Amino acid sequence: MLGFPVQDTSHIAQVRRDILAIAQRIGFDQAEQGRIALVVTELATNLLKHGGGGTLLVENQPDSADLVLDCIALDKGPGMYDIDACLGDGYSTAGSPGSGLGAVLRQADLVDIYSQPQSGTVLFARLRPARSTGRQSGERNASAGGLFSRGRIAGSAIGGESENWGGICVAKPGEDVCGDNWQVKRRDDGLIAVAVDGLGHGLLAAEAANAALAIFDRQYQRRPAEIIDAMHAGMRHTRGAAIAVAHLDRDARAVHFAGIGNIAAARITGGNGATVRHGMHRMMSHNGTVGHVIRRVQEIDYPFGAASDGAGATVILHSDGIGTSWSLDAYPGLLDRHPMTIAATLYRDFQRGRDDATVLVTRVM
Repeated sequence: MLGFPVQDTSHIAQVRRDILAIAQRIGFDQAEQGRIALVVTELATNLLKHGGGGTLLVENQPDSADLVLDCIALDKGPGMYDIDACLGDGYSTAGSPGSGLGAVLRQADLVDIYSQPQSGTVLFARLRPARSTGRQSGERNASAGGLFSRGRIAGSAIGGESENWGGICVAKPGEDVCGDNWQVKRRDDGLIAVAVDGLGHGLLAAEAANAALAIFDRQYQRRPAEIIDAMHAGMRHTRGAAIAVAHLDRDARAVHFAGIGNIAAARITGGNGATVRHGMHRMMSHNGTVGHVIRRVQEIDYPFGAASDGAGATVILHSDGIGTSWSLDAYPGLLDRHPMTIAATLYRDFQRGRDDATVLVTRVM
């Protein structure tokens, strides 16, 4: 992802130009670029007017399976006391016409918002080509307590398993490429996810991370420990990486986890209306560098509740560009938001600012 600061009015036009160039490069046509320009302009304008400035993140690589453009607005401003009211046309706290967020809601294919009074707002907007969604021009999205999509959606029970993960991956300031990376694959029994932190920064770190993902792409049906063993054997030509692999096994009601190096990992239960109590368990990685030195690859199972209780598992993996002092107890309701919104909130508040930074959130119910 690329991060664009929005701190004064001159940034709005520049951000719009830069993001439109990305949209054109990855395959959005001219008509769709007009829709994107409107969304980006409104997000950037609202960052200034209501957030006191902030950052706009945008995914700058096409997904091989699904052409999407993800835009995420982050601020630490006053926040929203009533999200539904803020999204209605005519509502404003800054003396403006109050049509900005309503326009975003109409134009984007998915909008999710998390906001806390006096702590800021995260707004995630996903855009897809109209030809791939059947979306009609001007179609208005429906509200569901802060999550908006075509059709009414309850909580985070979003249609399609592709909506059950989200990742933020941003390069160290001053670097052109990111040495971190991540991937999620569907399996018949759930999801399997990997987060990679290539040793160091820049091109050589990115080379190591990309080598790990290439192996994961071939080996993802295997167990996490076996996948890391395969990466260790296949990455000796690289500078190596810290790697964590989590298999969210819906059938066994457990997360199978293996990690080497400084990828932090947590399994969280509850959320989404579950009757079981919310709980977080930090998952254990071992010291070492995949591709160079590994003393032990241990796979550990972390059970979660029964499906009949509505219990699921949310797994959060992040590189050491993110501080480890976070707790979802400080973010009421965040666990029920879209995984991308969860990742973006943790990135906003815990990025160290001196390293590549990745947060990956996956979920099964």
